[in-house]
Amino acid sequence: MAPRIVVDEQTRKPWLRWTIAGLVVLLVALLLWGGYGLALSVAGGDWARMRERAQSLADERDQLEEMAKQLERENQRLREQLTFTERSAEIDQMACSTVRASLKELEAEISGLREKVVFYRDIVQPDETQSGVRIHGVSLRQLPESLHYTAALTLVQSVRGNRSVSGQAQLWVDGLQDGEPLRLDLAAIRSGDGDKLEFSFKFFQELTVDFTLPEGFVPTRLVIWADPQGANNRIERQFDWEEIIRG
Repeated sequence: MAPRIVVDEQTRKPWLRWTIAGLVVLLVALLLWGGYGLALSVAGGDWARMRERAQSLADERDQLEEMAKQLERENQRLREQLTFTERSAEIDQMACSTVRASLKELEAEISGLREKVVFYRDIVQPDETQSGVRIHGVSLRQLPESLHYTAALTLVQSVRGNRSVSGQAQLWVDGLQDGEPLRLDLAAIRSGDGDKLEFSFKFFQELTVDFTLPEGFVPTRLVIWADPQGANNRIERQFDWEEIIRG
């Protein structure tokens, strides 16, 4: 039997092994390089997008800050306008109050002047049917929370008379006591000063009298008469209590 010659594969083609190993290494390197490049590409794209997003957020922040500043300026302007409006309203209100007070004073002054005109007209140009002594009017003042009153009655006569006149005057208060009619004269409501009022004047005279009404008495009317000396009859006038107490 002839001998067989055995040739080892590793000794037969050693270059093939190194070629395959080289190809594997090259393939791995290419894969690593491609992965690295892909990673760089992806990372670069993400970084660009992140930078773009950051810039967008920064721009948006700047816009919001500018809007905030504008709103603060507008808010300050509105606060100043509100303060000015409130101050103007206060000034207008004060002015209106002052004007109303002045109008009331003027109305009171005009009313007083009218009364004086009527008063002096009664003296200077009396009605022919009212010549001689006349009861021009009466005012009534009450002390707060009391039954004490002060009455002021005015007597006048025409300047045509051109002479002094004197006499007596009397005052009554009509009302209700316990539901029953009652008339009180000065002797009943005036303490220690007599029951008559003396007058003496040429053109006019004001007589004042203090009196106190009894508890439970409800006044309804004030009656005044004047009796000049030498006259044929006395003069009498009646006044509604509520009207003269209101003035």
